Parts: sequence; C-alpha cells; structure tokens
Amino acid sequence: MAAPEHLLELAAYTGDTATIRRLGARYLALDSAGDLADFVRWHVALVLGDREALTALRARHAELAP
Repeated sequence: MAAPEHLLELAAYTGDTATIRRLGARYLALDSAGDLADFVRWHVALVLGDREALTALRARHAELAP
C-alpha cells in the first residue's frame, strides 16, 4: 500500500479535491507534528487554493529558517 502522503500527491495530480481534504485530515489527525505534517498542510492548501493557510505556512517556514 502506498504511503498516505503519496496518495495525497496522486489525488492532487488528478485534481480530486474531496480526496485531498479527506486524506489530509486523516494524515494530520494521526500525525500533526511529524516531519511531513507541514508538507501535507502545504500540499492541501496549495491544491485547495487556501491562501490563508499558505500564508501561515510561509510565516512558519520563515521562523524556522536559519
């Protein structure tokens, strides 16, 4: 079985926003602080056109950058 983040990428590639929402929510419910959590948040926000979430993620990234 494919890793959840890869299924998310496949759904993004096909433009399946319902699956993006479902898989993103499921992934973050299981691991909201893991290494890939912000990648999942970014991918979901990008595909859904969620500018507010993208802005928040960019701000978080700027805080983490050296």
